[in-house]
Amino acid sequence: MKTSVGAISIGILTLACWVGRAGQSPTRTDSALDLAHSLNMAFAQAADHAKLSVVVIRTTSHAAPASSSDTRGPWDVDLQELPPELRRYFENRSSLPDLSEPQASREGSDPLSFEGQGSGIILREDGYLLTNRHVVEGADRIEVKLPDGRELPAKLCGADQRSDLAVLKIEAKGLQAARLGDSDRVRVGEFALAVGAPFELESTVTFGHISAKGRQNVLEDVGLDQDFLQTDAQINPGNSGGPLVNIDGEVVGINTLIRGMRTGIGFAIPINQVREVSDQLIRTGRYQRPWLGISVRSLRESSELRNAFPEAHDGLVVKQIETGGPAASSDLKAGDLIQRINGQSVATLGDFKRLIRSRTVGEPLKLDVNRSGQLRVIQLTAVGSPNRPEENPGMDPSTKIEEERELGMLLRPLPSEMATQEGLARGQGILVSDVAAGSLAERSGLKPGAILTDLNRRPIAGLRQFRDALKSTDPHQAILLNFVIDGSAHFEVLKLDSPR
Repeated sequence: MKTSVGAISIGILTLACWVGRAGQSPTRTDSALDLAHSLNMAFAQAADHAKLSVVVIRTTSHAAPASSSDTRGPWDVDLQELPPELRRYFENRSSLPDLSEPQASREGSDPLSFEGQGSGIILREDGYLLTNRHVVEGADRIEVKLPDGRELPAKLCGADQRSDLAVLKIEAKGLQAARLGDSDRVRVGEFALAVGAPFELESTVTFGHISAKGRQNVLEDVGLDQDFLQTDAQINPGNSGGPLVNIDGEVVGINTLIRGMRTGIGFAIPINQVREVSDQLIRTGRYQRPWLGISVRSLRESSELRNAFPEAHDGLVVKQIETGGPAASSDLKAGDLIQRINGQSVATLGDFKRLIRSRTVGEPLKLDVNRSGQLRVIQLTAVGSPNRPEENPGMDPSTKIEEERELGMLLRPLPSEMATQEGLARGQGILVSDVAAGSLAERSGLKPGAILTDLNRRPIAGLRQFRDALKSTDPHQAILLNFVIDGSAHFEVLKLDSPR
């Protein structure tokens, strides 16, 4: 941090001196210093204003303790290599249990309380706060420390898995709400300041620039809404959920992840997207995306796609039309090239997501489509995106979590709305919250968001029944497991590596 600040400061002073010399003024030294002082004051004022609306978020969760010989277990990997469901543990400086340790060695152990920490901003003066979803996910207790030093309990109002955003509520009035900017107007190269509590150091400010906009495919999780601002302002674990602000002190993004430590490559969710999601989370507790029921690919992604449409320079090829979606009942066909939506050109997946996300459910859309060289207009009406199993709108922080070490899973009770959506009997099914890398569960195709429905051809009606049924299974016999992922039913035969 000292090196980067020093380098930038020297650059600023050099520029100021050059400007002074260019004017050939007898008072060029004073003019250069005045320019440097003005810029210095602008940074300080932006930081002072931003800090008034930044909070520290502390969470407590319970899990079984790890092996005394190695608290890292199978999770010793870089942050960028983890899916969002696991990354939160490292960013909150919490150690995951070693799921490879035999169950017998844990019997009689007491639960261990893990303390996690992140950052957030004050959205409204009446106590609504915003942070990253992964900062508070799985927490049994959430506590917020305000800029004035008060520490208050917080409850989770709603969360959105795909944008990694969550809204909290505390009982307080007259708070200093953050001033939100316009991320669409942000330009690459502008100054940017990151504010938060990295490594438990409150009110830390780092600064740099906006390095890029519209970053896609930063993480391999295609289910995420990836449209990040990239910045070289230093972001560290604990900064998650804090603001990225411009030189006017306006929040232009929410810091959410880093690409390696001390690399100067950080990513923030654009504030315009944050505003859309948080408004709905406050009103309804969940964010409902407009949905067309199609999968698309950009012509820019491959020469084969470009060769298929030699008459077009840009556009999105419809790769799949989902059964039951709005597109399925329209004139749109797989293989069509979408060139404009409501008159606006679309060239990348990011363009498509932004345009659709900015519309409201029930709003008609006009698609300009190229089909075999013929241009046509197709009308569609966006509907609410169907809930995915991994999207738990309530995300009750008090929800009980069970750990199944031999298979390598963390399990939760299945919310009733998910059971209804999947057509399951009342009380049937349990939700897979996390899956350990390299575990038997992962090798069998299970992933976070899967719903376990049957064990050894018998319906599962809760965590205790699953645990008891697994214990009573002959250790020399394979386990027959039925589960649902993204609405599709699966059946797997699982064989433990060693007898229990």
